[in-house]
Amino acid sequence: MKNKIIIAFVVISEIFGLVGCKPKETTVTVTGEVFIVTRGAENIKLGLVEVQLIPKQQVSAFLKIKTPMIQAEILSCQKECVTKGEEALKATRNLALFVADGPLTKPEYFSMKNEYDHLIQERFQLAHNLDLRVNQLGTEVNAMNEEYNKGKLGEGLATYEKITSGKTNCEEIQNEITNNMLSASELKMKLDKIEADANSAEGDLEQKNKEAQLRLDKAKTMLSEYPTGESYFADFSPLIIQKELTDADGKFSLTYPRDSDLTFFAKADRMVGTQTEKYFWLINAPTNAESVQIFLSNNNLVTVDPDGYFNIKPVAASEESEASQPTSGN
Repeated sequence: MKNKIIIAFVVISEIFGLVGCKPKETTVTVTGEVFIVTRGAENIKLGLVEVQLIPKQQVSAFLKIKTPMIQAEILSCQKECVTKGEEALKATRNLALFVADGPLTKPEYFSMKNEYDHLIQERFQLAHNLDLRVNQLGTEVNAMNEEYNKGKLGEGLATYEKITSGKTNCEEIQNEITNNMLSASELKMKLDKIEADANSAEGDLEQKNKEAQLRLDKAKTMLSEYPTGESYFADFSPLIIQKELTDADGKFSLTYPRDSDLTFFAKADRMVGTQTEKYFWLINAPTNAESVQIFLSNNNLVTVDPDGYFNIKPVAASEESEASQPTSGN
């Protein structure tokens, strides 16, 4: 009986001893919320966002491969900016040279223009002379009629000869006006063609310059807006340890072993007008408490990179302009 008691005591002692030696497993429970604050200070809660727990080592390995690709693309964008910049500079110079030394600056053009202006002035003078001569003829005709009425036939005939001579002179002036108009018209057609061709050529150069500037602006924009979060993570398919979709209020909850070296990864998008805003988060999973609350918001987007994952940090794309960065919160 005594031996049984001793054996039982030993078994119980071993059981308690085993329990005492087994390390106590501790976990971290993270409750969180996913939201974006707009420039108008409006909180946009993001529901149905998949918040993933993935091995941090996997993220590091992925970015180690991805970063050289990003660097190569940046170099390509920089070269494109240089190329488009040279094209834009050439287009600007071509336009400036044409304006400074084009057909409308040549002595031949100014000579023709001066000749045309002289013909116009000459025509005005001829027309004035013709008016004076016609008025004079009218006076002489009236005088001739009076002389005939008075029976002064001889004086009337003399006046008639003056009228005939004056009429001939008027016809000569009219012929000069006609010849002037023909010469001016021919010269005007030449001037119009020169000016039309010059304006067309200048318009083409202006259009080419405008297009070159637009291509340069586009290249600059591509460089300034690269890389985005999507540039990094469009093809990211990590091994997922745990995941949970946010509810209608953007909330989620995940529990994992405290000593795990994990990363929270999430991506979301929303329509703003006709554009789509895209958001990416990559932050360390807390390990120093049993219960932690975190917020995935403007403050810890990959464009902020609070935990230093990136050698080349993503930038906010133009379609993300509605979201303010950063805001208050964890």
